[in-house]
Amino acid sequence: MVVRQSEEPGINAFRFALMFTVVMAHAWFLFGPTLQRNNPSYLLLITAQCSVPAFFIISGYFVRWREADPFAVTRWALRKLLTLYFLWIAIYALVTGLIGWGAAYVFWAGVENGNGLLQLLRDVAFGASIHHLWFLPALAIALSATSLSLRLLGLRWTWVLAVLLGAAGLLTGPYQVFFGLEGHSIRAQFLTAPALVMVGIHIAEIGAPRRLLLFALATLAAYWLQVLDDRWLATAASFGATKARPAVTLATIPFALFAFLLARSLPRTPSLEWVSQRKNYLTVIYCIHPMILQALKHVWDQKSLGTTLVAAVIGFALSLLAAVAVSMAHQRWRGSAHTRRPLAIEAGQQ
Repeated sequence: MVVRQSEEPGINAFRFALMFTVVMAHAWFLFGPTLQRNNPSYLLLITAQCSVPAFFIISGYFVRWREADPFAVTRWALRKLLTLYFLWIAIYALVTGLIGWGAAYVFWAGVENGNGLLQLLRDVAFGASIHHLWFLPALAIALSATSLSLRLLGLRWTWVLAVLLGAAGLLTGPYQVFFGLEGHSIRAQFLTAPALVMVGIHIAEIGAPRRLLLFALATLAAYWLQVLDDRWLATAASFGATKARPAVTLATIPFALFAFLLARSLPRTPSLEWVSQRKNYLTVIYCIHPMILQALKHVWDQKSLGTTLVAAVIGFALSLLAAVAVSMAHQRWRGSAHTRRPLAIEAGQQ
């Protein structure tokens, strides 16, 4: 395994908290009030800003880039992450095609409008209903690029390249908005992902201390730094826009880092162990929750802070139930496969 199994229940349990903030952020743009610069409710939404960067850090922390050959992580990323990406694209294309909204609708509308092949592929990859799946190829690229660079170029040059990519992402993304130009939040997160993965790798290498109170206070301070950055620097010019999106900024890096270190410092408890054992639910929750939120939007079209929170709770709960159902079906399939295999061997011997 090029990605070691987590034996730290605090990190795995904290992933569920991070995932809920992701669901809340996506619910916000369907059910939430319009973002304004001095809107107090934005203080709640800002908690989601560190979530995806923290997932990149966690992935870097658990990757075993020194093991096997230099392309082992790349093969794992292609086999698992990109397979999941295309699988969920197919699921969304099927479901949204049947009900007439989302990426499939965008695609066929593009065909009717005579869009070219590249534009049609872009519509499928970043369609209305599957926009969130960008995280899977971004993680695959970040893990592959950093592991290859570490094996072929060494630690120093990997850090240099990761920092340069991150700076390019910030200056062409959220801070480009500050100068009155059109930013691109997804591009910024793609380009900052290798640096965040490297942060996780570095923490695993040095064995950072575990100080619960210290990192709790540091996370709180980083949260307010993120608020100040978002309000007055990175996205100040876009708060009145209907397409405003929280994106990774310079302050997001310490915010995500200290949140991760806080999770890493949590003590082992039976409840955290129980939650940690269900970490495999997270992938399904992440991939399916926008579909559930979109379906909920069709029957409950209201916009308020209360509606957002209720929709987030419902979306997370239904996504969790879907993840449990998928896990049970997978376990049943694996059990039947193990049962069939000895029978087939016995039959062959006879």
